Amino acid sequence: MVGVSVLVFNDGKVLLVRRGHEPRKGRWSLPGGVVELGETVRDAARREIREECHIEIEIERTLDVLDRIFKDPDGRVQYHYVLIVLLARYKSGELRADSDIEAAEWADVHDLARYDLPDEQQQLIAQVQMPLYSSEAAKTLAQRERTDARRAQRIHLVVERLGQAQSLLDIGCGSGEYLRAAAQHGIPRLAGIDESPERLQQAQANCPHAELHLARAEKLPFADQSFDVVLAAQVLHEIALFGQPGDLEKTLSEIRRVLKHGGRLIALDHLDPGPERVRVHLPQRARAQFDYFVQRYQLREITFEECSDGTLWLSRRDLQDFVTKIWALGTAIEDLEMRETHCPFDREKLEALLSKAQLTLREWLTFEEIAEDLAEHGIALLEGTSWPRKFLLVAQAL
Repeated sequence: MVGVSVLVFNDGKVLLVRRGHEPRKGRWSLPGGVVELGETVRDAARREIREECHIEIEIERTLDVLDRIFKDPDGRVQYHYVLIVLLARYKSGELRADSDIEAAEWADVHDLARYDLPDEQQQLIAQVQMPLYSSEAAKTLAQRERTDARRAQRIHLVVERLGQAQSLLDIGCGSGEYLRAAAQHGIPRLAGIDESPERLQQAQANCPHAELHLARAEKLPFADQSFDVVLAAQVLHEIALFGQPGDLEKTLSEIRRVLKHGGRLIALDHLDPGPERVRVHLPQRARAQFDYFVQRYQLREITFEECSDGTLWLSRRDLQDFVTKIWALGTAIEDLEMRETHCPFDREKLEALLSKAQLTLREWLTFEEIAEDLAEHGIALLEGTSWPRKFLLVAQAL
């Protein structure tokens, strides 16, 4: 039986229900139910939460697919559910139990032990909460940054826009290269946050006098109006993809809070090239890497059409995600890269998010042509034109 299980977050708490029927009658669990014939998984999730808990939710993304198999004492299968687990955020409504559940609660994520959840559900909740980078992944990423020839250009673009700033906060400061460049520019007060202790150690080595904090972007450990500039270099997409639902909006609100009046957010990140299809020729090595990527990529299904001459038609999005992740294949950061996209934002979406946070877009720049990445791997773009794969924006707090 195909079922849906929903991990719903609401201001640091997760929705749990006590089941009224077998399997696991009387036990706490994530809410969900069976997908009905002709119903999409997302529609089923919204319906089940509405029927059981009387609230409305907004689906964020798929987290996992699980098998739940229950057997009787003789070993015969009683129930076998294939559960598609979705991450969602609370939208509206007053929580109350109904339908086939006995109770519903908003449970603190730090107090889950008393609910005796199934192990895989506890792991899923922890997965959303845990730091993004493991120790080995942090080392791999630092090595990549040292060998990325275009990183200097990105840092230069940021430094050009610092002006006469006296204070700067780097969100997701990583190895501290932007902090070091800001120090060389002459900014006296520098601060950075990151979720990875290993990355903070790297940042401390690169910029010893910076004030560094192990913290999350949606809850900044600084007073109101503390900084002239807040920098978010290739971190907003990670917050959107790997954080709890609503974390990106909370982060932008926090950025607005800590910026001084007239202060600026400088954000640099990946740009969505859209669904337009292009035709490419991949040399033998790149084709083997592409086939491996298609098997491993988890965020969405990679679709393509192979022509009789061996060339491929595929979307710009799929090509961009592939070619910008080749470096990670076979490394400690591969699993993470296979769960994220390098096509997260377009200008319209970002302007809407900034406006909601009371930040006004002042500059928009696109750069780094995909043709450079294709050439690096000997991939020929046969039909279609190159496109910029990154953006830099400056937004002001008024």
